[in-house]
Amino acid sequence: MAQAAAEAAPVAAAPTTTYFELFSDASNDSMNGHIQVLLQPYRDFNITPATVETTAVNGRQGQPPVTYCFLVYHQETGRLQSYINPSTYTTSPIRPTQHDGHNYIQIGDLMERQFSVTVWPRSMYHQSNNMLVPTAAQLDNLIAANPNAELFGPFLANDPNAELIRTRNCCMVPTAYIPLVIDRSHTPKELWTTLRGAINTDGLDQACKPLINFLRACLTRPAVNELSPLALAAASLPIVVALDPDLIAHCRRILVEDFPHFSNAVSQAQANLVSQGIHALTQEVHMTRVEMREQREKDRNKTFESSYPASYQKLLQYAQVTNGAALQPVWNMLARAKKGDRIRILMQYLELAKQQLDLIHVKTEITPGLLDKIFNLVFHPPSVSQNFSNYFNSFVLGTESSQAVQQATLYKTLYSGTAAPLLTDIQELASIISRGHQTLWATRTYSRNWSFFISACGG
Repeated sequence: MAQAAAEAAPVAAAPTTTYFELFSDASNDSMNGHIQVLLQPYRDFNITPATVETTAVNGRQGQPPVTYCFLVYHQETGRLQSYINPSTYTTSPIRPTQHDGHNYIQIGDLMERQFSVTVWPRSMYHQSNNMLVPTAAQLDNLIAANPNAELFGPFLANDPNAELIRTRNCCMVPTAYIPLVIDRSHTPKELWTTLRGAINTDGLDQACKPLINFLRACLTRPAVNELSPLALAAASLPIVVALDPDLIAHCRRILVEDFPHFSNAVSQAQANLVSQGIHALTQEVHMTRVEMREQREKDRNKTFESSYPASYQKLLQYAQVTNGAALQPVWNMLARAKKGDRIRILMQYLELAKQQLDLIHVKTEITPGLLDKIFNLVFHPPSVSQNFSNYFNSFVLGTESSQAVQQATLYKTLYSGTAAPLLTDIQELASIISRGHQTLWATRTYSRNWSFFISACGG
């Protein structure tokens, strides 16, 4: 009998340890029936950021308490990250701390009952400029027609399937949908499919319109190869902070409200050590990513002028221009490129230049040594003859307007027999003073012009 009773005893459910689990239980949804009211600050832009901030950080103090979860678009990753439980560190009348009066928020879900925290600035509630985005129905059509595309646009002002909207730098996620966003970061397209899909299934499109608008804006490019204006750069994102005992205690008070059994899970000393260890790792990863991002930004902003200032001045002299804007983009492309990619980029550009000069039969081979000479412009003495400059301009300037292209085009026209040579044509070619050159490119082009001239005039 005793054995049968023991077998019949129900198995105790495992305690909830994550916000994913907590809000997967519909009974914990304190927003039920109030979504439209709680999302009102994200559709009414007469409400100031300070008011939106106060409402969010005080959400847990009311009855019933409201858990605020937000989505923020990270420019670096191109993904949306969740943040949960904004709160203000309350000043103690006994002992001041460095955290007094600052707002903090947890990044994503708990990991083994531990957390990472960032400063949560008021700027997260700032409103965006007007953005032209596709309607929800049109966005569905675009995704269906282009299943591999992650972003869409840009769109024209007169597009009947696009409209102007405004949002804030973050948007609140109703409690019922927190499990869809809290576990990890997501691309805008992923959340359009899962989060907006769930909202649509529940018939809450109108109540959740600010959140849907936020996702529409994240999915829209204002220009080719750009992310949405909502994609925040590192300097505008919440900053990961180091955990000390005061901040750990503040955050744990919030967690114990949601997970009462955490107070007895492990000793406070053990919990602090685990939290500090996990947070230190998170902070280290964050700082490494910041350094990598800064290096990428530095590489993107490299120019030939900044990387090779002496060669840049010589290049302006050779090209007979005073402004680097007149130089071909290839010079900045070479400066920004990795060393292993520079030969490929230069070869691609030379192939294009050969087509424009009608010299496709000329073979060019770039070696590391020659590439170094090109970067340092040591393949020709400082005193540049006018004749050499004409041909050098075809490489460093707009080739379609250079004298070299005009001569090559003239040669092609006459040589192909499509027009009889005129006296003025012969005079132009005859006026060229034949001088020795130190580049194969110039020598070959001159050789072709002189070959035609001798054939036409010498019989």
